[in-house]
Amino acid sequence: MDAIELLTHDHRMAEPRRDVGEHVREEEEGLLPRLRDPVSQRDPDDLGRVLGKAERTAPAPPHPSAPDKPPALTPAGPVAAAYDRIRDRLQGRPRT
Repeated sequence: MDAIELLTHDHRMAEPRRDVGEHVREEEEGLLPRLRDPVSQRDPDDLGRVLGKAERTAPAPPHPSAPDKPPALTPAGPVAAAYDRIRDRLQGRPRT
């Protein structure tokens, strides 16, 4: 029996399937329509721009090999972050 058959035919999945369906219905029929009315399309677009700017200016996550105790932490952290960003751009990785 594959995963799809298990999810659709196994009696042990009946209750979770029912609960998930009820949750989805509540959101689609109750919550989402109430959110659509007061929110114009411009609001999510503005939010997207703000989040994009925040992502571009946020500090990079710490390098896994960077020291975590002073005094080596002070100069090594920014150097490792700059190295990681340059490497990511050269390798075509998405900006984080």
